[in-house]
Amino acid sequence: MLAVLASLGADTQMKAHVAGKLKAGNSRETLYAAMVQCLPYIGFPAAFNAINIIKSVDI
Repeated sequence: MLAVLASLGADTQMKAHVAGKLKAGNSRETLYAAMVQCLPYIGFPAAFNAINIIKSVDI
């Protein structure tokens, strides 16, 4: 779901999903790795924005 939200540029929804994934036990490194894998498909700006959102979410 993060890949879809990142590709759409849905920043607000992405913040909520990142918080939920972190609360569910996923690490930030796992979420970063998912965005790195999406990089060729969604483009650098969208992936970089998603990584910045992952960094900014506090739980």
